[in-house]
Amino acid sequence: MKHSILLLGCGNLGEILVQKWINKSDYLLTVLESNKQVVNKLRLKYEKLNIKETLKDLDFSGFSFIVLCVKPTHSIKLIRDLSHLINIKNCFISLVAGLEISRIKNLLPKKINIFRVMPNILLSIGSSSTAIYSRKGIESSEKKKIEDLFNSSGEIIWLNDENKFDFFTSMFGGGPAYLFYILDEMISLTIEQGIDSKSAKKLVFSLLHGTSEYIKVNDQELKNHISKVASKGGTTQEVLKNFSEKNQLYNLFKNSIRKGTEKSELLRKNFKQV
Repeated sequence: MKHSILLLGCGNLGEILVQKWINKSDYLLTVLESNKQVVNKLRLKYEKLNIKETLKDLDFSGFSFIVLCVKPTHSIKLIRDLSHLINIKNCFISLVAGLEISRIKNLLPKKINIFRVMPNILLSIGSSSTAIYSRKGIESSEKKKIEDLFNSSGEIIWLNDENKFDFFTSMFGGGPAYLFYILDEMISLTIEQGIDSKSAKKLVFSLLHGTSEYIKVNDQELKNHISKVASKGGTTQEVLKNFSEKNQLYNLFKNSIRKGTEKSELLRKNFKQV
């Protein structure tokens, strides 16, 4: 049985979802996008993609899943505009950061199933850390359908508290950027030692790739791996000692993630005023 998906909005994340779903035999995909430039780009790249530019062009009765993937500032107006078109046969999935299910529920038919999903940019290569949440009372068969939609995204976790999205957004939504930042700093330090930029990148990326592969084939606690590299009285132990002194690296990271979590909480609270 084919499931029909309506994707509302097709920015960067939306296009990643298009790439995931367009060639799957189980899904029939339609995209709603009003930006003419984006529409033209999509039509050139995906010849068989069904694209609509206005709500009046759509028959909502045929969609199994409606996936909201627009900017937070546009989300409430769009939900209001389509609220009278959606029926309880539709399953509503929001990828909008900070937009709570209670806010969506107040705008849509009361019996519609609503889910929140939070992936990150690594969705594009099937390695996202993705959180999903729905309110109690949703049948397990419905949850399985949502999992199937995102099962090629990487690791999936169901949250039991919607407020945990604030931490998840800060830690895992932004996680790739933190790792990119650290890698960039390592490259800069290497260049400072007289190694050319191209070689510095190759060395750091090889370090990253090798470490990732090593962890995959050696399923142990990370502390055990650290002890294998850090010889007693050696250079690595000296660096690690500086990292761990007064837990300064841990505390810096913890406080930074807390700041991101607080920002997510603020965005969530601002939604309630819209």
